[in-house]
Amino acid sequence: MRGMSGSAQAEGRDDPQLRDFAIAVIAVGARFRRWAGVLIESVRARGGYGGTIYVVTDTLDAFADYDGVIAIPVATTRHSLVAKTCKTYLYRWIPKRYILYVDADIIIGQPIVDWCRNALNGLSGHSALFYRDFGSRDMPYHGGLILMDSTRCAALFDRWRQQLNSGRFFKDQEALKRIVLPSEIDFFPQSGLCFPDHKMIAEQRTACFVHLTRERYTQLGDATIRHYLVDVLDVVSVNERLDFSK
Repeated sequence: MRGMSGSAQAEGRDDPQLRDFAIAVIAVGARFRRWAGVLIESVRARGGYGGTIYVVTDTLDAFADYDGVIAIPVATTRHSLVAKTCKTYLYRWIPKRYILYVDADIIIGQPIVDWCRNALNGLSGHSALFYRDFGSRDMPYHGGLILMDSTRCAALFDRWRQQLNSGRFFKDQEALKRIVLPSEIDFFPQSGLCFPDHKMIAEQRTACFVHLTRERYTQLGDATIRHYLVDVLDVVSVNERLDFSK
C-alpha cells in the first residue's frame, strides 16, 4: 500500500508509549488533499512512523489506497477557518488519548518517533502542547502542530470552537489566545519545527517538521520547493501532484 515502507511498520505501531497515539491531518479542498498526500509519504519514509494517521477530508477516495490511514468525512467548504474548526473536534472523532495534529502543508524531514515520545512526556498534566509563534506578537501560539490529550482538552477546545464560530476572528490562533488558561497548555519541550528559507534549502538542512506555508511557497517558488522536496527530502511523489500553489 502507498505511504508505508517495511521499516516504517516497525515504528509506532508496537511502541508501548505510542499505542494510544495517532497523527491527524485536515485535508479539505484539492490543494490540501495534495499536500496531505505528500505529508503522509514523508511521515512514513522520512519520519519512520508506522502508526495510524487520521485524515479529515471531503474526498474519501483520495486516501483509500494508503495503508494505516483512516479517513474522517466532512462537508466541503471554501472557507479555511471553517476547515480549521475541525481541529477542535479531533478529540471527539479520534479514538486515541493522544493526538498529534499536523497541518497538511508540513513535511516530515527527520525521524519523529523519539520526538513524539519526548512530546508525550512534556504533555503530562496539560490539555495540549503548542509551539510558540515567533512571527506574531498578537498570536503567541502556532496552530500548525498541536499535541492534545483527549481526556483533558474538551473544555479548552470547546471554548476555542465557540470563538471560531462567533465570526469575530480571521485566524484560529487569534481566537485561541483569547480563551486559554495558563494551566491548560504548555509549549513543546524541544525544537523540531522550522520554516525553510533559501539559505536552509541551499545548505540542504532539514528538521522534524518543515512548514511550507502559502507565504513560504510564494517566497521560494515552485522550482525551489520541488527541488527541496524531491532532492533533499526524498519525497518521490511530488512531481505527480501538479501545482501545489492552486
